[in-house]
Amino acid sequence: MAHTLVVLEGQQHQIPSEIAASDELLLKLFGSINPALAQAEIKRSATQVELIARKGSKGTGLGARLAQLDAEPMGLDPATCAHAALQYHEFWVGIDAENASEISGAITRALAVSCQQQQHRRTTLRRLHQAPGVSTLVVGF
Repeated sequence: MAHTLVVLEGQQHQIPSEIAASDELLLKLFGSINPALAQAEIKRSATQVELIARKGSKGTGLGARLAQLDAEPMGLDPATCAHAALQYHEFWVGIDAENASEISGAITRALAVSCQQQQHRRTTLRRLHQAPGVSTLVVGF
């Protein structure tokens, strides 16, 4: 069985000539190892085939996921903050009929904001889960 020299990022690989002769089979082979290579540029010469990963394709899955995490608001949950404030108020001031209505309104607002943030987190996690992962590590042959 004849083999063809395939060069990928300076590494040399001996690939069966039947696979190396077909762009589709060659990209399928290397794409199974690193999905970013499924769209690689192929340069052929008389003695070898060179695969060149397209710029911007390596590691894009990770970058997109990190950007989604950066967009997520940081901070304490408003309901947790309201609970802590209520405990503080109860300890130092006490709860009576005068301030019960005000406290009830603050708790209701905090819970509403907390629910919005929880929905935002669920949406972000769903998007992260659905984002295609792109391997940035090429496994050797």
